[in-house]
Amino acid sequence: MPTSLSELEALCREPLLCKFNVNGKPVEIEARRLTPAEDARINLIVQKVQPKLIPGERPGEFIGDVSDPHYREEIAKAQQQARALTLWLCVPGFQTAVNAPVDLLDLPKITEYVQAWLTEDILALLYERCMVPAVPMEERVAFFTTAGSRPS
Repeated sequence: MPTSLSELEALCREPLLCKFNVNGKPVEIEARRLTPAEDARINLIVQKVQPKLIPGERPGEFIGDVSDPHYREEIAKAQQQARALTLWLCVPGFQTAVNAPVDLLDLPKITEYVQAWLTEDILALLYERCMVPAVPMEERVAFFTTAGSRPS
């Protein structure tokens, strides 16, 4: 059982083993979770896309037009790029399959590369596994609700 911050960090950095079946055959792919810095960078990809503002119901009020086709296209593209970068960073197989260095700022190239592999359902499954929290929700809630867990 980890008793120090460094031991806890090492536990958080342990690789994930993503297990699933493809065409009835078992598959095990190594992955990892995002670091906080990577997660923040990936969130910015989607957050940068903003809908155009349109007048709201009240005078002087403006709201984002999320039904705008251009916005919907751009947000879908940003979400695809965010997923691709997540998979690129978290599934070592993507990086080792490329023989040349890839600029991490070249999101279109990374997205094109990741999207060319596997199938949509498998990419979605790997992404979901990389995004699963290390501590289940029940344990996170219990941390704050269990008697005696509060500092005195």
